Amino acid sequence: MVSIGEIRRWDPDALSDVVSRLNTQNSTALTLEGELADRGKLEMWDGETGDAARGAIEKVQRDVGSHMEMLAAVRKAVEATKDDVVALKSDLVALENAAGADGFAIGDDGSIANLWGYPASPSDDGGHQTAVNDARRAHERELVEAANTLMVRGDTIEDESAAAMLDAIDAAGIGRDGKPILGVNADSGRSDGEDARDGLLSEAAEARLKSLDLSRDQLDAIARGEQVIVTDHQMSYLRSFFDAAGKDGILALADNPANNDGNDARTTVAAAAAGLLTLSNEDVRTPSNQTGGFDKLPRDLQVLVGNRYWGADKNGSDADADRYARSSIDESIELGKLLNDPGAFFYTPGRDLALNLDRQVASLTQLDYLRNQYEYRDLDASLRNYLEVGSRNHEASSILLSGAEPVGVKARDNFANVVFGHDWDDDGRSAAKIFGWTAEGAGEHGREGEYARTALKALPDIFVPTIEDGARYDDQKLPEGAGSFEQFANSFHSNPELADTLSKVVSNNLGSIIRPDLAQTVDAFDGTVAFSRDDGDRLIFLASQSETGLHNVIAANELYKNSVLNEAFRDPANPNTAFLYESEIMTLDERVTTNTVNAQTFRLGHDIADANEAAQHTYDIKRTIADRIADVAAVPIEQGVEAVSTRLGPAGPFAEALAGAGIDAAREGIITGIIGDEPEAQRVPLPDPKLIAIAGERQILDDMLQAAAANGYRDESLTPIGVDGQPVPVSLTAGTNPGWLATFTRFIGSDAADFASDYGTNYKIGVGDDVAKELTQLEIWLTGNQ
Repeated sequence: MVSIGEIRRWDPDALSDVVSRLNTQNSTALTLEGELADRGKLEMWDGETGDAARGAIEKVQRDVGSHMEMLAAVRKAVEATKDDVVALKSDLVALENAAGADGFAIGDDGSIANLWGYPASPSDDGGHQTAVNDARRAHERELVEAANTLMVRGDTIEDESAAAMLDAIDAAGIGRDGKPILGVNADSGRSDGEDARDGLLSEAAEARLKSLDLSRDQLDAIARGEQVIVTDHQMSYLRSFFDAAGKDGILALADNPANNDGNDARTTVAAAAAGLLTLSNEDVRTPSNQTGGFDKLPRDLQVLVGNRYWGADKNGSDADADRYARSSIDESIELGKLLNDPGAFFYTPGRDLALNLDRQVASLTQLDYLRNQYEYRDLDASLRNYLEVGSRNHEASSILLSGAEPVGVKARDNFANVVFGHDWDDDGRSAAKIFGWTAEGAGEHGREGEYARTALKALPDIFVPTIEDGARYDDQKLPEGAGSFEQFANSFHSNPELADTLSKVVSNNLGSIIRPDLAQTVDAFDGTVAFSRDDGDRLIFLASQSETGLHNVIAANELYKNSVLNEAFRDPANPNTAFLYESEIMTLDERVTTNTVNAQTFRLGHDIADANEAAQHTYDIKRTIADRIADVAAVPIEQGVEAVSTRLGPAGPFAEALAGAGIDAAREGIITGIIGDEPEAQRVPLPDPKLIAIAGERQILDDMLQAAAANGYRDESLTPIGVDGQPVPVSLTAGTNPGWLATFTRFIGSDAADFASDYGTNYKIGVGDDVAKELTQLEIWLTGNQ
């Protein structure tokens, strides 16, 4: 949005200079037009060369005429803009004068500063000051509204003047680079689209398509969820171009762009992708209120993206559904390449196109039998392209994650179960972008902030679903199609990029997790999101399913804890103990420790299970081979034992037993000699909560002393200085000095020492209760099943 500061800097006189220069250029062009008319007759020059010369001069005359038309239209637009700017600045001056007279000032960002404050009303003034304050508060609210209105008017002036000038340029057939091109309109769009459908796109057609690229400011505005203005000519050209090209023509550009009429192939693909994404976006509109949208795309392209393939089951047993799915796979691959072309990276798809791209990923991901066939080896790559493009529209991602209309909760759960539960060959990097943007967006204002907070609040419903049955969480009672907490824990372990991304979301929204007393996730009073304790704990657990994610969560907790301690010990002689309790660092530290430790146990269990399985598999293969070798090697032994048995004669059963035992022992001896003993399964080493609790108790003492030292206080009897010049950690000193705690209490203050004691007690109890001491304890927590 245009700011008050920008309106202040707008200079109407500069626009007057522009009008003056346009008039000068128009006069020059008019003179040139007259000279061309006089000299263009060439009456004494006959023959083909004379005709060619006259034709060339006539072309220049036409170009000059188009240039003059463009100059006149631009001059008219500039004059209208100047009048609007003068009126706007006049209204701003009047508002500033009214604000100043009442003790207010208007900032460059539109904020209102109260220069006089609101003095308290003396007891003997009969409420006069209170009445004055009330009137000024009402005036302050009026000023805020008026300043916003001026900024909106500024936006309108900027958009409409730009659109009017671009319309003038397009109508005159002048490219944005100043070179003449055929006019950009519905007719030229239709003609160029037909060429694209036939496999040839001329250089002029590419220039027209490329000339419609949005500016970086427009792209940034769309990414923020704001509307932008394009000309009616632009919108008409794009609709006509893609309607005429159709799905086949559009995909041909992506499939074999080098066939175009000598153009740079990558430029053509980028221009086509940019145009298609622009046309799809509902936030792109024209002065006559035409808008982009999914319904503006060619019908056959809508069908390709919008039809689902649930009927084509994983085994391909439904022949009709399978045939239909196969017919669209190759086209989906090509469309994914086109839309995610690097040249269109900053273009945001429309909401409905993004929703359809993302939901199509879920539809096609479940066709596992196709993914294993050679001709469809690029399917996953195409689906990642869809996710990369779809995730750029945060409104669509918010709708998809929250299950709002037109998606619905059931379709949301199915999408999450399939897409976030899939084993991606990029470790889930593209899929994670569906929710990764909430790491930065939840604190923003406007539509983007609302989308982020809605999506953030929905994450527990997707990844850590619970059932409200009055008893406990039970994954066997989840709705059909929904993923379970245990399933997503496995998936985040298999796709570490999902965990990496969630850790950034958790770390940047740590304030949403610090409330330990919430039974359910709610909208917080400050406009953010507050997770319930269970939801927050489970999100920490999932975010810690990768090494990077684990470090991110721990680092965020330490950063928050240290910032609280530094603030509380700003005056080390009188620490703000109440603030320490209010900050909830006590419970947060224990929760982060418990859930990151449990996450490491879970990950280690996976790794050891994989190692055991691999070792057993290798052993089984070797055993099969050794069995065959032993069968051959044991033949002589069998013959020898048979001879001994014959000589023993009446021994009977004993001889038979000897023969059998001898042969079996010989075979096993041969096998063991070849492959060794059967591998013994490794066990998962479990953490010791007592040791974790001791470390946590000592760490908070060390952190408090470091915060005090950072604010200027140090006592070497508490933290002796080591050979490196740094304080020796509490963990190395507290346990060796019986009088240490008394010294600490005197130094830090009894209230702060009490906080440290409470901290240690809470830490010990929480870690002792919640750190998994048996794998079954972790399994119960993951599934809710006793």
